[in-house]
Amino acid sequence: MQNHEITTAKKAIGILSIIVILCCVVLFQKKNAYDNNVKELEDLKSKQIEVVKNNQKVKAMQEAQYKELGNAEIKEQSRKFFNLFYNWNSWEKYTKNMKEIQKEFPQIVKSSPVDISGTMVGTGNSPISSYTADYYTTNQKGKMVELITQTRNTPTTATTTIWRGVTSIGENQLFYLEDLDSYVRAE
Repeated sequence: MQNHEITTAKKAIGILSIIVILCCVVLFQKKNAYDNNVKELEDLKSKQIEVVKNNQKVKAMQEAQYKELGNAEIKEQSRKFFNLFYNWNSWEKYTKNMKEIQKEFPQIVKSSPVDISGTMVGTGNSPISSYTADYYTTNQKGKMVELITQTRNTPTTATTTIWRGVTSIGENQLFYLEDLDSYVRAE
């Protein structure tokens, strides 16, 4: 009986040894995978830092080109105008913004390709209007083209209007809205 107990104990020790060895192998593989993941993550972080630095350089070069072409002021004035023209959430705010445009940009009042009177308001609740804009340089100094996407949302509808604007800086550094055409797409 004692031999049988010793044999059983040897078998148990053998099985436990195999289990321990397998656990060590699995643990070693997991540690290697973890180390590889950490190294890969560090590499990705360093690449991200390089990309961010490169993007900052490109942005600085772009701003320098805008200044050189005389477009920095146009872009700033365009943003100011478009913020007033496209960002509103009530008819009262819309009317107030149009009056602000008339005050800030009197040269546009005389030759505006769009209605900035502030009287084109609806009844009831107004949509919530917002926009995004992409700015493009032209081959003419002091002139830019903007591609604007305006969204107007109500509780039941959403409308997207795509605008193409042409802006410039004229005499006495005054901002001019030369053209503003819309293309409506209902969703």
